[in-house]
Parts: sequence; structure tokens; C-alpha cells
Amino acid sequence: MKTLIFATSNTGKFAWLERALRIAEMHDVQPIMKKMDLVEIQSDSIEAISLHKAEQAYALVKQPVLVLDGGFYIKELNGFPGPFLRYMIDQMGVHAIAKLAGTLTDTSCSFKNVVTYMDENGQPHQFTDDTGTIFTLTDQVWPHDHPQQWSAMWRILVPSGLGYHQPLASMDEKMLQDYALQRSKQDDDNSSLNKLAFFLRDQKNNTSKKFET
Repeated sequence: MKTLIFATSNTGKFAWLERALRIAEMHDVQPIMKKMDLVEIQSDSIEAISLHKAEQAYALVKQPVLVLDGGFYIKELNGFPGPFLRYMIDQMGVHAIAKLAGTLTDTSCSFKNVVTYMDENGQPHQFTDDTGTIFTLTDQVWPHDHPQQWSAMWRILVPSGLGYHQPLASMDEKMLQDYALQRSKQDDDNSSLNKLAFFLRDQKNNTSKKFET
């Protein structure tokens, strides 16, 4: 059993990694969640932010480790807040963001997530997803947090472009599994964690073929 450290304290992101590994049938990989105090540079580049944090994480653990960073882009606000979503949530709160969404003519929005995976040799591999505008914001805040949510935005974020009419925070495990499978099957809308899981699967298969020849 190989271990894979996920440098995060976000249980929702960790649950998604576990789900992605199951979808890719990587049952021999044991993910481990580890909170790390990593310096986050100020940059408009999600890739640069993620790489900088991943290099710090690898320096600490000296074994395969990954970090995930993302940006959130509201179309009518010219892509604001971008990589500063966490600051926006901290300063405004989800209810104020929902109120803002109620003033918009176009509530379409998107995420860009970047996973940086440092392999056993300390070499970085980056996996990016850009969801496109499959999401819309609702001004009705779901009353409860979801145990697997990545952020409070799940309470007002509707994946309407995939046929859903309710926010992510309202979904049960079956619906989330269906949502994850839809994401994994769309080449132009593939979760960065799903991409990592399939990369690890391909690496494993290529290694097996080398031993067979």
C-alpha cells in the first residue's frame, strides 16, 4: 500500500481525493490528510501559488505529496475574485455573497483548480481543471454546511450546466457520486483531482508493463 500525503486540513477536498481514487480504481493508494503551515505567495497565477506551496510541502515530508489551490471567477464581475476567494468569504461571508448574486443579471461562474503533485523524486506534476461556466450562483443560501464541502460557497453554488437545480451543499452521497462521475467523464470539465488519480493509475500500469517485458 502506497501512501499519498494531501497537504490540507479541508475534509471536503480530502473526501474528493478519496472518491477520485475509487473512480480510478487506485485501491492500493492510501491518502493521508496532513495539515501544514505553508506560505502562500500573492499571485494571479494559481499554478505559481500551487507550485510554491507544493515545493514547501515536499521539503517537509520528503515523499509524494500534493496540494490543491483554486480560483473562483464570476463572469459578470470580470472574473472577480479569482485566486482571492477565501479572502472574499472571510471578509463578506456567504450570505453577503448570495445577496450580491441577487443583484447580478448573469450569475454564471466557474472554478479553476490546480493540483500540484510532487513525486517520490521531488518532481512536480500539475493538473488543472477549468470548469467553464457550468455553475451558477443562487441568492438562496442552503441552511447547512455539507461535511464534504470545499468551501462555504457550496451553499450557493448550483452545477446547473450539468442538469442540477440545487446547490452542492444540499446533495446526498449518491448525488455527489453522480456529479463526480460526470466531472470525470468530461475531458473539458475534468476535476484536477480526478486527473491526478488517473495519472497515478497510468504510472502504475506503465510500471507493470516494464516488469512484464
